[in-house]
Amino acid sequence: MFMDSDNGRQQELDLVVENLNRAFINEERTEAVIAACTLFDHGDDKRHVQEIYTGADRALVKLLNLSMSFADPDAEEIALLVKALDMVYRCPGKYVWTSYLDVAEVLIPLYIGILELCLSARDNLDPTVVDITNSLLKISNCRFSSDSIDSRPVVDGMGMIAQLVGVADSMVDIKAKINAIITISNLTHETEDSVLLSMATFSKKAIPNLLITTATNPLFGDKTRKVSLGGLLNISSLAQNQALLGVDVGIIHGLCNLMREEDPDFKRGATAILDCFSKHPSSGIALVKYKKGIAVTSLIRMTHEMDDTICRSAISSLRNLLETPEVEKAMKSKKNEYRGVQVSGEEHGQAAHAHGSHDTGAAANGRRPAKFAGGPLPGEF
Repeated sequence: MFMDSDNGRQQELDLVVENLNRAFINEERTEAVIAACTLFDHGDDKRHVQEIYTGADRALVKLLNLSMSFADPDAEEIALLVKALDMVYRCPGKYVWTSYLDVAEVLIPLYIGILELCLSARDNLDPTVVDITNSLLKISNCRFSSDSIDSRPVVDGMGMIAQLVGVADSMVDIKAKINAIITISNLTHETEDSVLLSMATFSKKAIPNLLITTATNPLFGDKTRKVSLGGLLNISSLAQNQALLGVDVGIIHGLCNLMREEDPDFKRGATAILDCFSKHPSSGIALVKYKKGIAVTSLIRMTHEMDDTICRSAISSLRNLLETPEVEKAMKSKKNEYRGVQVSGEEHGQAAHAHGSHDTGAAANGRRPAKFAGGPLPGEF
């Protein structure tokens, strides 16, 4: 149990939490939440852990639930409560996760409702959106921590994911956008197949299109772009999604652009996704036909990369295409468009041998490719 030698601070904390729990009328709520924001606004991990142990998180969620129950919720009061909870969540990740498991059943519906209000409001509520997405990002990051032993998901259903997509697509602070995009990408690492399938089909493929748009946009910075690409790979790894996403011209176009990037991480991610798409006949044909075979010629170019992971994914993609009769036929009919590069099965096999034997991996064996490891901002694919 956490022990703090500063008895004066503990007494002050006890009083603030008690006032949060007892507040009901407007003046009491306002006074309690202002006192909480004042006390919780610091960067001391131990003190934030102390706040969790004292029940500050539960008291804030309880009062937030009360505030949202009124017919006309006070936007300023809600903003302060959200900010105070985000302050408490500056504690180390394992305590964030412990708190989340305790309050999630009440907190997530509240966050959904608040984001709906914020995104539909005309006035500037960016700080509230930033604070909520900050907290959700911290929670989703906990799923990558070795301290997280509970397997329960970060969100249940698509309600919260829908709101995060709304944030990413809205005219809000760029920090809120990035928080939302990374949180969505994080959720693709620890979800069941049914959720991954829903994320691909949700709102006319809004999530995959959001992820590829982010991955190809330099304005978001390399870390956010790579996380988005990782999220798209996780969604694309599900067999039911390969036909759905592999025929999307916008996604194929984005992946071809990423294979032109100097950073090998983007090439690794793009070729890995194309390797997923190449397993399904309809998406394979779409790859062959896209802009006179640009996707295939890009994959052929990737087989000459020095990076072994890129090379293997490209070879696996081409092999998958050649092993599907209708796709192989389409490739042979367009062979002249590949600028003289031979793509017959025999010559392709020689190329694979030159690069070393390659296990086509997860797809060939009916398994999903391995997810990214090492945290929400993977350094490599």
